[in-house]
Amino acid sequence: MIKDTARLVMTLKCNRGCTYCPNGFYKKLMTKLENFDDLDKYNNICITGGEPLLDCSTLLALLDDLRLLRGNFKIYLYASDYDPVTVSLPGVMQRINGLTWTLHENTSFDDMQKFNHVQALLSSANDNRLVLHTKAMLQWAPRINYLKWNRVTVLQMTEHTCSLPPNEDLLIMPEACK
Repeated sequence: MIKDTARLVMTLKCNRGCTYCPNGFYKKLMTKLENFDDLDKYNNICITGGEPLLDCSTLLALLDDLRLLRGNFKIYLYASDYDPVTVSLPGVMQRINGLTWTLHENTSFDDMQKFNHVQALLSSANDNRLVLHTKAMLQWAPRINYLKWNRVTVLQMTEHTCSLPPNEDLLIMPEACK
């Protein structure tokens, strides 16, 4: 039986250190993915972390492996940062069906430049979502191209803001447990 969504934690590594990070809460809900082929039970795969773009080569391999497992997955990426030197954003973007990008509480000028670059690469045919922390919104007033985003949400995030939707399973890659 095909289930709706697997939220797949690729890594717990993150360079943000947000006070409201839900990963501490989510750890109790995570189930270790024992068999990669079990992902075939889902229609949608949401790759998250930590920050998946901190390890682009692993992310690209995971995206390719998912397409080999079943070509018609809807694959979404949850991200908020990348290293322009080591990350092939066009390579990532052409392998996913949508992106959820978050501008966090401690957003910097460098983060805003990266956001502008990501936004320019987006395809309006994809399901793209932007999440803005209110502090980032007030400090930077980002120029949002609303033609590129299907949904834009402004949140005052707290440790209790994020919850797992009832139609999702939260799975963690074995490599992320190390």
